[in-house]
Amino acid sequence: MKKTMILYCAIFLLFSLPLFSEESENKNINIGQTMRNMMNTFININQSFKANDYFETSEGLMDLAKLVKPLTKINPPKGSKEQWNTFLNELIKNCFLAIGAAADENSEAIKKYLGRISEIQKQGHTLFR
Repeated sequence: MKKTMILYCAIFLLFSLPLFSEESENKNINIGQTMRNMMNTFININQSFKANDYFETSEGLMDLAKLVKPLTKINPPKGSKEQWNTFLNELIKNCFLAIGAAADENSEAIKKYLGRISEIQKQGHTLFR
């Protein structure tokens, strides 16, 4: 009986630990700091783009997407979670599209996607800030 109870407890802990760590990870997301990091990253992206450094531009875009992704796990300061995730996923999508354009060294397409990313961020501030 004791062995069975210990086995059940071990199984419970094994499967619940990832849930607890994910929950505490979500609580550690600081939206304000993330937004400041996104702004600095976007500035660096624009600088590398202006220097025609497509590799650095691509890296910066991937860094931006990595900053945005964890925000999809939390509730927005205001507005609906569904709309929040739609905006964030659209931002990530445009980062990926710009990376593809950088691979082709297509400056016009990169410029278009950077403009779209900037628009999405501005709309997000209006809706969720």
